[in-house]
Amino acid sequence: MGALLCCIPFAALLLWGAVSPRSQWRTLTAWRYRDPAANEPSDAAYAWTRFSSIFLLLAMVCTGYGLADAADRGNRPVAGPSASARPDTTPALRAAFGAERATLVPFVGQQSAAPAGVRAVPILRYQAVEPSETPPWLGRSIGAATRLVVSIDGDMFPAAVVVADAPDRVTVTVYTSAPAKPAESSKPAGSSEPAESARPSGAVTTGAASVYLLPINLAQPLAGRPVIDGSTGSAVA
Repeated sequence: MGALLCCIPFAALLLWGAVSPRSQWRTLTAWRYRDPAANEPSDAAYAWTRFSSIFLLLAMVCTGYGLADAADRGNRPVAGPSASARPDTTPALRAAFGAERATLVPFVGQQSAAPAGVRAVPILRYQAVEPSETPPWLGRSIGAATRLVVSIDGDMFPAAVVVADAPDRVTVTVYTSAPAKPAESSKPAGSSEPAESARPSGAVTTGAASVYLLPINLAQPLAGRPVIDGSTGSAVA
């Protein structure tokens, strides 16, 4: 507010130049000359003074209005999220994807082939959705063409998705550029086999604390077709 008050004298000077540039010159500048009448500016010079004064005055008004509006918005209290506006999606998310937190990644484009420098990662779970539906585990709409949402480990940021939409199945392969996690070297209690050998072939862990959710666009509804994980060749649970 103090800065705006300091601009008032300058604004008054611009308004004076816009209304009466001749009077302004005679008051502020004519005293410098021995013969002011002989050194008075031309009509074109006065017109330029009037035009520039109006332009600067308008610019000052617009700038002042913008600063005042920004200050008002900065001081305006922000309403906190209410239970009705932002419902707790954690229970539904836990039931749908077995996770406490999820991040929707809608900008990963579906490609016909995997790009270079990436590796396939397991899909943990999936949920069939309807276009523009608001799933209870997300709390907002996903997309107009989305019919399937898959989840992957929250430590593996997705880089690409390849989808094969066949009449009898939908195969989804998710790729990441993140490095692979180190293989477990511990053995299960009471077993002489490594932990990886004790895990059934094609099985994946579905209890990640945090997951990425990837919306998949399909031409037709899933309609009971199995979702195949392209990284394992097995059906996703």
